[in-house]
Amino acid sequence: INRFNLVSSWVSHSILSLEKLRDRVRMYSHFIKVAEHLRNMNNFQTFQAILAAFSSTPIHRLKLTQMNLDPRLWAKVEEWNNLM
Repeated sequence: INRFNLVSSWVSHSILSLEKLRDRVRMYSHFIKVAEHLRNMNNFQTFQAILAAFSSTPIHRLKLTQMNLDPRLWAKVEEWNNLM
């Protein structure tokens, strides 16, 4: 449980600590790609931790950041949220 919370907090902090929209979009995209690799490797614990970070209130409020993501990447996140 501690590792899950640590990873989730780290992902959230990594995205939120960036001031520029372009940098936040780049970091958010990076973590979506990492989550995809984790899912393909059947590392569901860390995959879920990243999804939990995406669903956290501070990240969920970043509507402008989410709107600037590649639509294919955002579709994956929505698909994963529906799956879980």
